[in-house]
Amino acid sequence: ASAQRTVVVSQVLSVRISDFGGLVRRLAPGASLSRKDMRLLLFRTPRRMAFLAHVARRLVNWPWLPRHVELADASEAICRPLGARTQVPRLWKSEDRAARIYAEVDGEVLCPLPVKMFSIPDALTLLVPRSWRGGRAG
Repeated sequence: ASAQRTVVVSQVLSVRISDFGGLVRRLAPGASLSRKDMRLLLFRTPRRMAFLAHVARRLVNWPWLPRHVELADASEAICRPLGARTQVPRLWKSEDRAARIYAEVDGEVLCPLPVKMFSIPDALTLLVPRSWRGGRAG
């Protein structure tokens, strides 16, 4: 049986690509398509600058994570809005719990929470437009 954790975060990035190339390169050190699980970047702060700090460190290939940013491995992750009675750290007391939170995949906003992410080993899902015909769209 695998261990389960509950963590209060402002953002979660699920990454399976080891190197994005270009400036970002290794967004989640240790991530790889050859792994059976996914690498999670957990932003354990309501401050949005944590994400920018992480990306800036990756740009200069800085090996350490910013404070309040954690790496974790998981085959599944479920993201939910905070409940009214959820205990939160002091930094989070002023955050709006009623705000709508959305899931985003590859830059596209998909839906509000809850969201379930999971890794399927040795599998690939390829999405193509309905209009795709023999190598050409249209």
